[in-house]
Amino acid sequence: MKTKLLTLALITVRFFSVSAQQHLPEDNLLFNAFKQSNVNGGGNCASIALIKASIGTFGLGKVFTSERDNLNMVLKVKLKNSTQCNIKYSEIDQSIKENGFKLNSTSEAAIAIKSYADTCFAVMVKVNELISKQKFKSYEESLSSMLDGYYTPNIYSLLGLKFKQIPSNELVNYNNVIFYNSYHAVYSSYGYYDETKSTSGYSPNSSFSINRFGYKCSWYLCKPRKAFVIE
Repeated sequence: MKTKLLTLALITVRFFSVSAQQHLPEDNLLFNAFKQSNVNGGGNCASIALIKASIGTFGLGKVFTSERDNLNMVLKVKLKNSTQCNIKYSEIDQSIKENGFKLNSTSEAAIAIKSYADTCFAVMVKVNELISKQKFKSYEESLSSMLDGYYTPNIYSLLGLKFKQIPSNELVNYNNVIFYNSYHAVYSSYGYYDETKSTSGYSPNSSFSINRFGYKCSWYLCKPRKAFVIE
């Protein structure tokens, strides 16, 4: 166990050291470690954008604190805004089964990122359930709602974080950005965004409004709306 933990720690250190020094998209594992699949028409896009930006900002395993309680079969979580919740292992398993996060690489680093992203999303579903008690009667209902989509400007609250708006025309200078329009939300880094339909796994931000949605943009107003970084 100690050997596995040490290996994961070394992968994490290497991943974030490289990310901090290199701005080229091919050197940023967050673009291609895992991808969005077509769950409910892509309703998990804002969640993936937030999770990737959060991992990039704080580090693998550092978006929140958590402790496994194997006796009661729950994960005890404390967010950075001091929100606390307990998530049943069975709820995490259900979330992983349905979240639509698709592993995009067999590397140890990618597997570690996708695994932590799964946990982050399970936490978001639980927090969504807790803050909307009158709307959702169960974790299952909260999960179903999350997979249908979540309002991007408010999604930061599900991980207990804060957003800061940045000018859309300055994205080339920023890493770990949540970038969105009326139809879609993406993770962006130094002028490139997470694009599942590109063979490289990313595309220039300039193509965000025209490369993916075609005629739908005349209806959904797909011009880039706003961009946020996590404070």
